[in-house]
Formats: sequence, structure tokens, C-alpha cells
Amino acid sequence: MNQEQLVTGRRSLAEVREQFEIWRGQRKRGGRIPRLLWQAAAGLSDRYSAAEIVTALRVDAGRLEQQIRRLSNESQRPAARSMEFVSVGALPMANADVVELEDETGRRLKVHLMGATAGKVIEVAKGLWEQVG
Repeated sequence: MNQEQLVTGRRSLAEVREQFEIWRGQRKRGGRIPRLLWQAAAGLSDRYSAAEIVTALRVDAGRLEQQIRRLSNESQRPAARSMEFVSVGALPMANADVVELEDETGRRLKVHLMGATAGKVIEVAKGLWEQVG
């Protein structure tokens, strides 16, 4: 299990302790605990007490509390605004085979469809935009 896998799922205290031990065996003297390990440790706080985590992982209680607060703040941030599509009804598309869309961040999506109806263009654009998002 690599460090990226560590934060992709819910890990048990024993699994995170094993990752800390692997890191400790490989680190250079004075090396800082990697962010991914801190995230995994903080992620345990919904199932284990801070004292249990500190004891099992042999980490500083104050630093663990900071990481738990950071994780809590990150999870409370509003999700990135998603693009909303507005139905414009049936548009004549006889000569228009290119539609360009832009969201509030400046991302653009350009769709080239020959002979497509407005409904088909909107359907394809929604599907593509969701994949890009």
C-alpha cells in the first residue's frame, strides 16, 4: 500500500500505524511526517479518540489536533461551484455546428456537431462538461 492509497479509503488504526512504522523505517533523521500520513491520522478521529491515535502512532498530541482541525476545515469548505445549464429551448442550428461554453473560472468547452439539433448539442455538452469537471 503506497501513501496515496492511504488516504483514498477509510483505514483502521492498525493500518495507519503500519504506514507510520514503514515511514519511520525509511525516513532520514529529522524528516517531517508527510502530509498524507497526517491526513490519514486525522481521518481516524471520527472512530478513535485523540489519545488512542497519539499512543498508537507515537505522534505529538498538539500536532494531531492541528491536523484534525485542518481536516475539519477542509471538509466544511463549500464545494466548487458547478456549472449550471440553462435550457434555451429549440434553437435553429442549420448553419451553426459549433457551440462554445465557458464557466465562471474561464474554462471553455467547444463542441463541433454537424447537423445536430440544439437538444443533442446540450446533451453532449453536459456529458463532456461533467467528465472535464
